Amino acid sequence: MEKLLVQYGISGAMLGDILFFLILAAIGIGLGFLIGRYRLMALLASVYFSSALFAIVPAEYVPKDPIYVLVAFTMLVLALTFLDEYLFDVNAEVAENVWRGVIVGFLAVGAFVSAATALVPWNVLSDIISKQTYGYLAGPWARVFWMVFPLLFLFVVKKKWR
Repeated sequence: MEKLLVQYGISGAMLGDILFFLILAAIGIGLGFLIGRYRLMALLASVYFSSALFAIVPAEYVPKDPIYVLVAFTMLVLALTFLDEYLFDVNAEVAENVWRGVIVGFLAVGAFVSAATALVPWNVLSDIISKQTYGYLAGPWARVFWMVFPLLFLFVVKKKWR
């Protein structure tokens, strides 16, 4: 199998990166079907608010262990997502058809993974993902992409489908 991949110019590291993003897409698709379109928007808003809150918290109040930071971030995103009807009242139409819901699910999961990955240093995640994948998720321009692109996608889709 490895010879076949090398023949097509796909290295083992590249295959790992591709597999990671396929898993990310599968989780996004599953999440989109599981929680529905309104909760996807709430999840996206929760990622934005949680990222903003974690960016302004003074360093002395942040746990030193990156795993605790990751758990706290995840719990905050989940709490804000499930409390959104009381806090944000996000009722945007995300998916009148399945494909838009799938794409928004992927982008919401990507934004969450990007924000969570950026909170954890590379040396903690080095056994899980490659340095290149870490750059795709937590690099400076990657964070801009994962935070801005979902909003641009929703804006373009909303304009186009009116």
